[in-house]
Amino acid sequence: MKALIVTLLSAMLCQPCIAGWQVTRANPLDADWSQLMSVSGRYAVGEIAYTSGPPNVTVQAALYDLKMGTWKALDTRDTTANAVSDTWAAGFLYQPGNASVVKATAWPLAGGPARDLQPTGALTSKLTSASGQLLAGSAQFSGKIHAYVWDIATGQQYDLHPAAALSGSSVSGLDGNRAAGTLGLGGGVTHAVLWNDVANEDYVDLDPGSLPYYGSEALALSGGSQVGRLGKSAALWHGTAESYVALHPEWIPTALSSIARGVDKNVQVGLVVYGIAYGNVPTHASVWFGSAESFCDLHSLLDPSYYRDSVANDVWVDEIGNIYVVGYGAVVNGGPAEALVWTYLVPDQRWFPVTNPATYVAEALIDGAPSPWLAASVATAFPEQLELAQRDVPVRSGIAQVSLSDTALEIEPDVLDLDVHEVAPPAEDAHLHLDVRYLVVAPPGATA
Repeated sequence: MKALIVTLLSAMLCQPCIAGWQVTRANPLDADWSQLMSVSGRYAVGEIAYTSGPPNVTVQAALYDLKMGTWKALDTRDTTANAVSDTWAAGFLYQPGNASVVKATAWPLAGGPARDLQPTGALTSKLTSASGQLLAGSAQFSGKIHAYVWDIATGQQYDLHPAAALSGSSVSGLDGNRAAGTLGLGGGVTHAVLWNDVANEDYVDLDPGSLPYYGSEALALSGGSQVGRLGKSAALWHGTAESYVALHPEWIPTALSSIARGVDKNVQVGLVVYGIAYGNVPTHASVWFGSAESFCDLHSLLDPSYYRDSVANDVWVDEIGNIYVVGYGAVVNGGPAEALVWTYLVPDQRWFPVTNPATYVAEALIDGAPSPWLAASVATAFPEQLELAQRDVPVRSGIAQVSLSDTALEIEPDVLDLDVHEVAPPAEDAHLHLDVRYLVVAPPGATA
């Protein structure tokens, strides 16, 4: 009987906080550039740009399926999608012939026509956030931009613009009936604010007043957390100005500034701007877990010879702790942006006997079911007919030699499983290793 040997590959990671993270290039093959702006559950939204795409379309709002890795256009017109909830994608429509004039537009995920949500009397409007049936952003009246919320279920609209916002206001984040945004107080000063109930115009000023010249912005919220920037630092708040937490990695000499653009549970994402040399100021997608010390550079997962810049726009954390970060990377030499998805998958931790553990691990991967607490969230990618060619799995020079039956004659390119663990060789310091497992299946027409 023929058998193939599958080697469990190990790669040592140079940055400890990157352990367990992966990045997926999500740019459509027929697109000139793309970016993802928001994520919630299975879906993310953003925009795709073409030079030779659909007729009379330059940029198109689109829905990205995280599970299938596929895009679906939301409109046949020049549009952008900035936010997504479990029921709606939200963004705006460009006025034909005048890209500076836009109209708030929403698309039902269940299908159906787009909804024009421009308020009566507004000159322009746009949607930048979504939560369930609530959508939010801004609408411009008589030259001044107003923070604005739409309730799709009831048809109610809320103008949250306060008199103190002399140079405008906007909403950038929604979670239930709570909103985060920014007030322009005049003279170039901005303050991050929190509305605890969009049906009530009262707001909480999140700016502690410590950096009046630079001001602040609130760009997203989740539960009791709000994120944005204060001065040149990515900022995290918990409902009050006094709760401000600076997220900027001050210990990195070349880190000039930072901003947090998305938050879910205790995960914050955004970017850090670096001053490498004169004229060389790249941005790096970044993630934090509640403090500056938890900072991790997601850009380090990208090929530096291909990607110059990257930005993380939003994050979603599922019920078991898997993390999905969406954004984009810009290629070197001024090339176009490409949509990217960074993921951190919670390891399926199990206990195995210390005697011949490789055999038990291989059996669990190929023939076994997932742990009970993961059963509803994952599925095996191993074909039912695939099995070990022999009961014993030998280990030679630290590598398990897994012999499979002759139904496995071709290796699929997609990674099946990742396992991060610490190793401590006798002559080395303890460090993390990443096991990468691939699926081996039979191609069409294969014979033993």
